[in-house]
Amino acid sequence: MKKSVKLVIASIIFTFMFTVGLPLKTVYAETERPVAERYELDKDQEFAVSSGKRIKDNIKFEYGSENMGSFSIKGATKKDTQYNGFTVYSATEDVKLNYLPSTSEYMTDNEKMWNIVESGKKKISGVETGKIQYGAVLVQSCSDGDNWKEYTPKYITDIFDSKRSELTDFYTISEKDLKKGTFYRVSIVYEMKIQSGAKKIGDYEVKKEFKTKRFIEVYKFYVTYGGDPVSL
Repeated sequence: MKKSVKLVIASIIFTFMFTVGLPLKTVYAETERPVAERYELDKDQEFAVSSGKRIKDNIKFEYGSENMGSFSIKGATKKDTQYNGFTVYSATEDVKLNYLPSTSEYMTDNEKMWNIVESGKKKISGVETGKIQYGAVLVQSCSDGDNWKEYTPKYITDIFDSKRSELTDFYTISEKDLKKGTFYRVSIVYEMKIQSGAKKIGDYEVKKEFKTKRFIEVYKFYVTYGGDPVSL
């Protein structure tokens, strides 16, 4: 549908709602859910994609799921194109990033199942974050899709804490950033552990053995100005 036709339709709807006294509302672009690049790391490796093993799409992590939650972009529209290898989204007003954890089955008292554990690591991709604890999210941005140190990053730690249900609108992409065109890299990181065995020491004492791994989910995209949403 051509832009001029959209504007005519919007004008007709606005006039009708104003005339009959119906409440006006804002119609936003659909919520988009990008696909993550996913990496597994051993317990001694740093939280950095350069250290990890890339997991193929549609293949589950070792702990049994493809991801630990749902990341979404609200207020932008996905375009059927790429820019410098990044999926392109466009909008004409502020864009919000959201993350909804789905961790209930991975935060139990059963040591023989994979569980999220506190991580004492304090860096993600070289960025100082303080202790990651029960998972963290790091948002990096730049103008070329390569120099992730160009702009100041934002991070939130302890994102899977039982008292936190979700991260609603945890990051805002401003109209200013839209107009200049900006690349984003969002990293979700966490550490997990499972009892892998037990070793008998002496006649009675049993020493439990554990396996620990680290995981990174990376969402990369480019956001620019233009297109829908249309405000009515």
